[in-house]
Amino acid sequence: MSETNKSPALDAKPPGANDPANDPLLDLLRDHYAPIFQLALAFLDSPAAARRIGLRILAAAQPENEAWRTPRGRNKLYAAALKETQRISQRSSLSQPSATQPAGFTASLWRMVDAWDLRERQLCVLYYVLGWSADDAAKVLGVSVGAVQAQLDIFRRRFATLPEQDPIEDLPTETFATAEQLNDHLALPGEAAQQAAIKRYNPLEIRVARSLRQRWPAPPMGSAEAQALLEEARQLTKQITRPLQFPPGRVAWAVGAVAALLFVLLVGGLAIFWIAGRGNARQSASSPSVAQGLPTPEVRPLTRRSSLEDIRRRWQESTSLWRSLTVDVQSIRYGPASYIGAPRAYRAQAWILLPDQSIQLTGLLSQPIGKVDVIAGQRRFTRNYANNSTFSELWNGDVDELLPEGILRAMIFPATSSWAARDGAVRPAENAQIAGRSAVAFDWLNSEGQREARLWLDVYTGILLRVEIYTGADFQTLESISLITEIAFDRQEPPPALVIAARQRQSMTSDVNPSLLGYLPTATPVHTMPPRKPLPMDAASVGMDVSRSQLIFQFPNDPTISNAQVNTASAPAELFADGYWLGSLKFGLPWMLRCQRSPDGRRLAFNTFSDGSAPEDGILRWFNINDPSRIYQLLPEMSVTAFAFSPDSLRLAAAGSARNGQPDGLYVVEIATGEADFILEAHEAYSLVWSADGEFIALIGRLPGETAPAMLVVHVRTHHLAFRGIPGQVSGAPPPTSSVSSWGVEFPVSMGGMDECAAPPAR
Repeated sequence: MSETNKSPALDAKPPGANDPANDPLLDLLRDHYAPIFQLALAFLDSPAAARRIGLRILAAAQPENEAWRTPRGRNKLYAAALKETQRISQRSSLSQPSATQPAGFTASLWRMVDAWDLRERQLCVLYYVLGWSADDAAKVLGVSVGAVQAQLDIFRRRFATLPEQDPIEDLPTETFATAEQLNDHLALPGEAAQQAAIKRYNPLEIRVARSLRQRWPAPPMGSAEAQALLEEARQLTKQITRPLQFPPGRVAWAVGAVAALLFVLLVGGLAIFWIAGRGNARQSASSPSVAQGLPTPEVRPLTRRSSLEDIRRRWQESTSLWRSLTVDVQSIRYGPASYIGAPRAYRAQAWILLPDQSIQLTGLLSQPIGKVDVIAGQRRFTRNYANNSTFSELWNGDVDELLPEGILRAMIFPATSSWAARDGAVRPAENAQIAGRSAVAFDWLNSEGQREARLWLDVYTGILLRVEIYTGADFQTLESISLITEIAFDRQEPPPALVIAARQRQSMTSDVNPSLLGYLPTATPVHTMPPRKPLPMDAASVGMDVSRSQLIFQFPNDPTISNAQVNTASAPAELFADGYWLGSLKFGLPWMLRCQRSPDGRRLAFNTFSDGSAPEDGILRWFNINDPSRIYQLLPEMSVTAFAFSPDSLRLAAAGSARNGQPDGLYVVEIATGEADFILEAHEAYSLVWSADGEFIALIGRLPGETAPAMLVVHVRTHHLAFRGIPGQVSGAPPPTSSVSSWGVEFPVSMGGMDECAAPPAR
């Protein structure tokens, strides 16, 4: 049982007391008055009533009877306090929600706890306010430990739904708490108690405990108050006619005998465990650590002779070879094969503490932070500065999702990369040193023997220290280079400036490992390649049929254009078909482009999404390839996130978020006139697919009033919902009961990009 709420002022001698150090009633007050007061206060919201209950229970405990010092006696003491509190609260109007409620998280938490039933509130107070263990709480409440653990899990899920006013800037300081900070927040004395707190509470629960203790604080205990309590308790002991009955001596002796036997068995077991642990410790101590990049008997380094199976095995065990890391990554993206122009340079910094904490900052190289992702307290927080938006949701607990999807996740958690699951082979390339780590490079070959990537692996952890990705029909075009420039292991707390940068979007300075202490601008990219060779401006012949042509989009070789943070859907470009120039246009940058080519190959529709460094431009645009300078806009009151041409290429289905009172959902637009028909209200819709006859559209979306998306099929002319799948089941092949299963199309689908638009349509 925790002694969190012991009143230190009672340790001093109250004025006028006769040798209080030997007074058993003083011992009772010192050990149990404050927690019983808090327990009563949580149900009565009356300090005076809580004081009376605390004194009455302790006075009835027969201080001279040492039985109350045993665990069983203490449990009886608190069970009596709970019973008395319940009795008074049921017969009076004292028990009520707090009159003054703060705002935000704390207000929501207090309202939530006020709405719980009696047993739930009792467990909440015992566990979070008094700091009791689940075992002790179960004994006092008279239930099994399993039932308490199950209820605590329910509490955690409820707490995770509490709203955040500003998830990033208002991030609680205890989210990434050190042991000392935990000690301050939980008032647990001693190193052992600190370690217990770290193991028991997640960061969100620490915040809950802190808030509830502010609501139901321990009573102030000055010397005068201590004297008054002691005198009042003495008077009550003379008036008590039915003192609390504690276990008799023989029972206590039997309990002690059993406890002694269990103690002997436990010590014996611990001795065996300790000996084995010492052996393991000696073995570990004799082996250099993985984090130092040195070989160990347990972890054989990867070499150029390692097989694909060896590599994949190392990737699977990678997260067991390190506990925490801080990393700085720079990525130069040269664009898809259909792009000619300057590259776009990104940067990412991250701190990860397995199994459940992370911070990631991303943005353009040499620019302020664009996006912050934080996982803490079983929640994921996202702040997108580019879109000026925040987002918060429950985290699913998967370790690899401590980082958002993208190249950084594939590098730090290589078991999640496509190379960990696809058919292929590896070919050794070279040995290297990257960011102070030993690396071995392999070419990744696809099933046809073509090199798609070159991967530099940390020889001990398997982390990808450098990745080069190739594209094009022959995979000879370099698409991107991603390189870890700094990496440090075994940092149990995030660099302080990284947390500050996450909250304030500030660049930080430091004299030691600056890239690990904050998000600093970097003047030059880590790696540059000569620009792709521009095409000659040979105009296409009059009447040339471009519907089956391969397209190329040529942008100026200007980094200010390729690294733009505005107008990402209106960058100047030149359009080529099979190497012939068709004209100039305003087009989207390839790194954030949504694009689809019409089935007849003559039209392109496009807009751009946010890459975390530039805002989304969700206006839906289209143009005719024979006249690219004339760009048409559709659905001006919508931010479109998914779209698809009809089979006859004359209509566009579009889904997204509407403005000015228009409903979100699915629209169909006549390209020739711009006339839009509202088909179906559905939120967060994506994966739009037409039936071959143009009569139906399949999509995934969330219907009004529902919390999970489902597969939907709607009839275009009548707006009739022809099929509605089970909410939450959106992956895999369409069920046979849906008409989509007979369409002969892929479903679900993702929006394409520049290469998909550049390719001729399939016949």
